Order: sequence, then C-alpha cells, then structure tokens
Amino acid sequence: MTQRSKKPGITARKNTALKKSIKVPRDEIPPFHIMDKKDLEKELSRIETEFGMTPEEFHKAWREGKVHGHEAMKLNYYYKFYKDEYE
Repeated sequence: MTQRSKKPGITARKNTALKKSIKVPRDEIPPFHIMDKKDLEKELSRIETEFGMTPEEFHKAWREGKVHGHEAMKLNYYYKFYKDEYE
C-alpha cells in the first residue's frame, strides 16, 4: 500500500511493523559532538589497527575498491576531510 506524502511527487510505503510512535519533546535535541583535529587523528589511527595500512594506503585501496563497507567508507571520508582541512 502506498501512502501519499504532503509533498508532491513523494510517495512512501506505510510501515505496519510499528504499533507505537516514539515521541521526542521538541525542546530536547539529542547531544552531538563536532569532531576536531584530535578526534579525526584518533579515528584515522584506527585504520592501522583494523586494516593494517597507513591512512594513505587505505585511501588508495578504498578508491581501487579493495576495501569496502560502512566502516571503510566512514574512515575514508574522515581521511579526505582531514587532508582538506588540516594539511
């Protein structure tokens, strides 16, 4: 069954799995953290631990399709952001 959105051209499937909706008060914003240089360096150091290669080797392998998946994609974007912002 397709449910029409209030925005023209957008349709969505009706989710029948959820019986209760989760409500978050509008004045409560979930906490978030803006990553700084130190945070990015910490995350990039995980590349050597988890993948056994330097961030530069990892980035090359990611571009060549040798590593993939959610974690690899996330670390690749951290690497690109770090290079653009701090080097």
